[in-house]
Amino acid sequence: MTPRSFAPLLLAAFLGLAACDAFEDKTPRQARVRITGTAGQEATVIFSSQFVAGVTEAGVTQVSIFESDTITRTLPIDTVVDIEVSRRLFFELAPQGAAQAMVRIRVDIDDRGIFNEEGDVFAASPFRYIYLFNEPTTRVIEVI
Repeated sequence: MTPRSFAPLLLAAFLGLAACDAFEDKTPRQARVRITGTAGQEATVIFSSQFVAGVTEAGVTQVSIFESDTITRTLPIDTVVDIEVSRRLFFELAPQGAAQAMVRIRVDIDDRGIFNEEGDVFAASPFRYIYLFNEPTTRVIEVI
């Protein structure tokens, strides 16, 4: 085989590999939530993948939860939630035993880091996060 006849085969192999990436299944399977902060700080976290949500005309994402798990743990918290069927995740974080807590929250969907921020969370105004696969949401979240 001459180098000239080998070039089309090499090009076909390269295009085949590029096409495989275009058809990769990006359907989410699991969400990993990591919450760090002041050592010894207790927090209550509500997790749910069974809810409906929609964005109002005012730009507020309203969430109605059907089923959830509530945990109270000492920071850090590292949890994996199966979202393969529902393709959605809601969680709410509120500090316990203090009016506020400084936390860092990281959310990975499968191997993709999609949220990584730090800041103060207040007991009177808990932090809320929502992930919906291929659906729009806003940062302002209201549980109804």
